[in-house]
Amino acid sequence: MSSCDLLLRVDRPLPSNSKIEMEVQLPAVGDEEPARVICHGKIVRVTDDDPHTVVAATIARYRFDR
Repeated sequence: MSSCDLLLRVDRPLPSNSKIEMEVQLPAVGDEEPARVICHGKIVRVTDDDPHTVVAATIARYRFDR
Protein backbone atom coordinates (compact mmCIF):
# COMPACT_ATOMS: atom_id res chain seq x y z
CA MET A 1 0.00 0.00 0.00
CA SER A 2 1.21 3.49 -0.85
CA SER A 3 -0.46 6.88 -0.82
CA CYS A 4 -1.96 6.38 -4.29
CA ASP A 5 -2.27 2.63 -4.94
CA LEU A 6 -2.30 -0.83 -3.42
CA LEU A 7 -2.05 -4.51 -4.23
CA LEU A 8 -4.65 -6.89 -2.79
CA ARG A 9 -4.99 -10.66 -2.62
CA VAL A 10 -8.66 -11.50 -3.16
CA ASP A 11 -10.88 -14.60 -3.19
CA ARG A 12 -12.19 -13.96 -6.70
CA PRO A 13 -11.28 -11.72 -9.63
CA LEU A 14 -12.81 -8.24 -9.75
CA PRO A 15 -13.58 -6.52 -13.07
CA SER A 16 -10.96 -4.01 -14.26
CA ASN A 17 -12.07 -0.37 -14.01
CA SER A 18 -14.67 -1.23 -11.36
CA LYS A 19 -14.99 1.26 -8.52
CA ILE A 20 -14.18 -0.01 -5.04
CA GLU A 21 -14.29 1.15 -1.46
CA MET A 22 -11.68 -0.22 0.94
CA GLU A 23 -11.29 0.05 4.70
CA VAL A 24 -7.87 -0.21 6.33
CA GLN A 25 -7.54 -0.59 10.11
CA LEU A 26 -4.51 1.21 11.58
CA PRO A 27 -3.20 0.26 15.02
CA ALA A 28 -2.84 2.73 17.87
CA VAL A 29 0.49 4.58 17.90
CA GLY A 30 1.77 6.17 21.08
CA ASP A 31 -1.08 7.97 22.85
CA GLU A 32 -3.33 8.00 19.76
CA GLU A 33 -6.39 5.81 19.26
CA PRO A 34 -6.61 3.20 16.50
CA ALA A 35 -7.96 4.61 13.23
CA ARG A 36 -9.67 3.48 10.06
CA VAL A 37 -8.81 4.79 6.62
CA ILE A 38 -11.69 4.70 4.15
CA CYS A 39 -10.34 4.65 0.57
CA HIS A 40 -12.16 5.05 -2.75
CA GLY A 41 -10.56 3.99 -6.00
CA LYS A 42 -10.77 1.60 -8.92
CA ILE A 43 -9.29 -1.70 -10.06
CA VAL A 44 -6.54 -1.17 -12.65
CA ARG A 45 -5.07 -4.69 -13.03
CA VAL A 46 -6.11 -8.27 -12.26
CA THR A 47 -3.71 -11.23 -12.15
CA ASP A 48 -5.37 -14.62 -11.70
CA ASP A 49 -2.48 -16.93 -10.76
CA ASP A 50 -3.19 -20.14 -8.91
CA PRO A 51 -3.65 -20.29 -6.00
CA HIS A 52 -4.18 -16.52 -5.55
CA THR A 53 -5.89 -13.74 -7.45
CA VAL A 54 -4.16 -10.37 -7.09
CA VAL A 55 -5.66 -6.99 -8.00
CA ALA A 56 -3.98 -3.62 -8.23
CA ALA A 57 -6.12 -0.61 -7.34
CA THR A 58 -5.69 3.13 -7.35
CA ILE A 59 -6.66 5.32 -4.41
CA ALA A 60 -8.50 8.36 -5.73
CA ARG A 61 -9.43 9.75 -2.32
CA TYR A 62 -9.38 8.72 1.32
CA ARG A 63 -10.42 9.90 4.75
CA PHE A 64 -9.49 9.01 8.32
CA ASP A 65 -12.18 7.83 10.71
CA ARG A 66 -11.08 7.79 14.36
